[in-house]
Amino acid sequence: MKLKAISFFAAAMIFAVGASAFAQTGAKDGSINMEAEYISGDVNGDGNIDKSDFIKLELYFSGEDYRIIKGAADITGDGKIDKRDENSLIDLIGASSTDILELNADVETGQVSVTAAGIEDNANVYIACFSEDKELMRVQSKRLKDGRAKADAELSDTYCVKAFIWNDKMQPYCESGMQIIR
Repeated sequence: MKLKAISFFAAAMIFAVGASAFAQTGAKDGSINMEAEYISGDVNGDGNIDKSDFIKLELYFSGEDYRIIKGAADITGDGKIDKRDENSLIDLIGASSTDILELNADVETGQVSVTAAGIEDNANVYIACFSEDKELMRVQSKRLKDGRAKADAELSDTYCVKAFIWNDKMQPYCESGMQIIR
């Protein structure tokens, strides 16, 4: 009898923990889509409103990542998550739209991706690869589409990568920080 009571208690605790996890994430698949409390603009739920929230929102728009706190992403409070919320998030972050630029280079796949906010489509994105001696080895040009540009690059001999975005009049919008590859 004592063993059955302990087993029942253990099963109840496991159920309670599972139900609690379900209530926190809001979905069986782990996506964060229902929240009781959130900070407007804290799209990724880390307690800060910064560039990482903008990047997360951009990934949500592109369909690459669905895990956002939807209530926090609906900054305008109109029940929709759209470009108006994106612009409001830029205002919350307190950055100019050209301050938000992220560069990711994956050595294994050779994929380089650039994410930028508030810059018109078809802006020129230049992805530059540098040697350890800081010599320019090669440059690849891509066009920005929906705030993103991707390129395949030879990264095996690359020490670092940097992205530059310019308009059609060859005026600079912004540049990324360098990402050290090795």
